[in-house]
Formats: sequence, structure tokens, C-alpha cells
Amino acid sequence: MPDPAEGVVENFLAEGRDLRVRAGRRGGGDARRAVTRYRVVAARGRYALVEVGLGTGRKHQVRVHLAGLGCPVAGDAAYGAATDPAGRLGLHAWRLAFDHPVTGRRVELESPLPEVLRGVVG
Repeated sequence: MPDPAEGVVENFLAEGRDLRVRAGRRGGGDARRAVTRYRVVAARGRYALVEVGLGTGRKHQVRVHLAGLGCPVAGDAAYGAATDPAGRLGLHAWRLAFDHPVTGRRVELESPLPEVLRGVVG
């Protein structure tokens, strides 16, 4: 579980030749600024439901930032998870919003948390 239970992660992310994204440093090659807000919503045992807000949209940003906090996404062996309680990556976008590229109108989509993930944290 993240400690503290709420906060902001800000650093620079870069994709290596192996296509894996890692935290880098400012001015370090292709490293780009990444900002993630997080808040623990519920917890049970060693698992937590964490709400994440993206200040930027970098490849694997959530996965790298949570792993950097010492709490990788459940089922994400590529970024350090040792367990897979849901039999899938424990990452779910419950709300997406964007401006439509043609009409310019705001599009907002919601998808409830799947039961298999809900069961992990109760």
C-alpha cells in the first residue's frame, strides 16, 4: 500500500531500447516529465484500491510510478508485482474523458470496476 496514502509522484520517464519504461532524470535523453496523483480508496490485507489521476499521459506511467512507491500494480510482473490475485493486470480505467478530435465536443466514458478486481480489496 502506498505510504503516504495520498500524494503526487513527479519525475521523468524514458523508454529504453528494451521498450521498458523507467524513471530517468531531466535532460536524460528522451526522458519526459510525468505527474501522477494517487489516493488509497480501500484496502484489505496487502492489497489496496488506489485512485489515480494523470497530470500527464506517458507510456506505462501509472505502472512505473506505483512500482516506484514500492507497491506495483497487482499482476504486473514486468514492474515488480510478486502476486496476481485477479489473474490479470490489476489496472482499470473507470473514467476516461477527452475532447473529440473532429467535433471538439467533450466525450466522457465510465466503466465500473470489474468484479474480479473488486473481490481483491473487498
